[in-house]
Amino acid sequence: MATARDGCAASLPYEMIMEVLQWLPIKSVFRFRAVCRSPAALLSSDEFRRLHMAAAKAARRAGPPAQLAARRPAPPAKLIYISPTATFDSTAVYSCSFSRSSSSGRPRDRGDLLFTIDGARGNCVEVVTPAPCHGLTLLYDALDTAYYICNAATRAATRLPPSAIRGSKSTAGLGFDAHTDEHKVVRLINGLVHERDLKLRRPSHVSGHQAPPASWLASSGEQLMEMDEQLCLVRNRIPHGSNTLEIWKLLDYSSGDWLLNHQINLSGHLARDLRQSQILRVIGSFRSYRSTRKKIIITTSMHKIFNKYQKMVHTYDPRSEALETILSITETHSIPQYACPSSRFGFIQETLAPVHRTDEALSSDLAKVTREILLRLPAKSAILSKFVCKQWFRLIESENFIWSYFQHKNMDKRPKVMLVVKSTGQLGFSFTPLNKCLQEAPSHSTLLDTKVVCSKPCHGLNLVSTETKDYLCNPCTGFHRVYRNLGPNLHLPSRMPKAEEHAFTVGNKNVGLTFSPSTRQHVIVEIFYHRKDFKSRQYDMTCALYWCNSWSAAQQISVPPLPVNDMPPAYVEGVLYWMSEPRLGQCCEWTIVSFNLAKRTFDVVPCP
Repeated sequence: MATARDGCAASLPYEMIMEVLQWLPIKSVFRFRAVCRSPAALLSSDEFRRLHMAAAKAARRAGPPAQLAARRPAPPAKLIYISPTATFDSTAVYSCSFSRSSSSGRPRDRGDLLFTIDGARGNCVEVVTPAPCHGLTLLYDALDTAYYICNAATRAATRLPPSAIRGSKSTAGLGFDAHTDEHKVVRLINGLVHERDLKLRRPSHVSGHQAPPASWLASSGEQLMEMDEQLCLVRNRIPHGSNTLEIWKLLDYSSGDWLLNHQINLSGHLARDLRQSQILRVIGSFRSYRSTRKKIIITTSMHKIFNKYQKMVHTYDPRSEALETILSITETHSIPQYACPSSRFGFIQETLAPVHRTDEALSSDLAKVTREILLRLPAKSAILSKFVCKQWFRLIESENFIWSYFQHKNMDKRPKVMLVVKSTGQLGFSFTPLNKCLQEAPSHSTLLDTKVVCSKPCHGLNLVSTETKDYLCNPCTGFHRVYRNLGPNLHLPSRMPKAEEHAFTVGNKNVGLTFSPSTRQHVIVEIFYHRKDFKSRQYDMTCALYWCNSWSAAQQISVPPLPVNDMPPAYVEGVLYWMSEPRLGQCCEWTIVSFNLAKRTFDVVPCP
């Protein structure tokens, strides 16, 4: 069988070719792969990849003086950071050098775009491992609870298969198994039912100052990191009244001896942004290829105003104690229920570490063809196609496919009218097309026994409300989910008089269905009346939110500024609108009450 070795030119020994090519930069390696099949096979082999990674590691360890005599100097250290795209449905990965802008001398406000990761929600993606593990970086999407592996040097990324175990709290790390030459992601899951106790042992003695506590007992001001290929712990003293950062180095793993390696003073004027930041993280250190002096990298994140967040990168020189801001970017977020990620920054490591496709992934060409076919199927047929194979299941279940399917099926914007009729199924009702009802003879068996109120479609879903329950339904696929009203509201002392009931009255509530474009989640907004007295104009109400993609309990929010009547609300681009009830409260005029989901605030709109 022909190998990469056999295809090499006969004029040069194979060992000499490998000795020369292993010192090439990654960009040059990719160019050589495009020459012909023989170099492509050679430069894609596992043997060459290992040699290239070893050569790059040796160049980094050698330092600038030794690099002058080396065959290939280590490439300049670079930073990567991730940022949401304009549509919030993908994440952009940028690179940036560890220096200020050469033209203005001010901190950079942007980097160079490397690639984008489709499906990763940029608002909620964070860098789990700022220091690459043999060239690879682990990312986490908090909204979709998904992990991604990427190699910024080769601009490759892949999503890991979902875990079969879902824990209430979990953490993950990326490691490398030298025996199998494989990267592995390890998750520690602390579930609500199956919990494991950790027996901690305090070290008997330490060198330097007092030893820092174990990472799992540390407060939010302490973090673990890798620096100079040693385990370090960063202790943030700012919350405790001392404007300092301590960096401890673990000297001996067996005895647990720690040494206070650096103590950074943040009391100066230049460190104001670090002191005021909501999130502060030390991600590592670097040495310039022109100097042997080490600089420590500190990243910060701070909420500025409304949905604007400022992300900054600072360098600290331990010798001169100089602090410099090299990158300052402002991002737009629109995620109401998630805080800004803990870190969006990391290092780029020039290696050819491969990013293999998982077993769940389809090839790019096949995925595109399959996707286009499935987008044209009826909803029920698309649902049944999930059971063809694992790849189709993941494709159809993905958020991107669901969103694309919705847009594709509603391009013509022709409404499809359906009626809610009586059914013998679990729900007690079902959806029937209007044309079918008109063609068939009317029958009392199709009439509902109880009053229900059905909302207009909100991004493909309808909300059917009864006196005690709300049903989130997809009439096209048969999907439904039941939401019960809050317990205390089911035991009100009295109901409204029948004469006062509106045609849309279902119990003591008014329910609306809205949608968050940034998170692609449906949200139920329920307003409950505990009291209605039209004679005294007195009323008492509460308001709650149900996030439909979460099984967590309802979240109580502030009540509307004015009471609303029994008419269901209208939904327009993330905002619900109710008509006020002029018979209650101090206002006797008709007014529109609005609720903005992104801001979670009520407002009043005057009527024309």
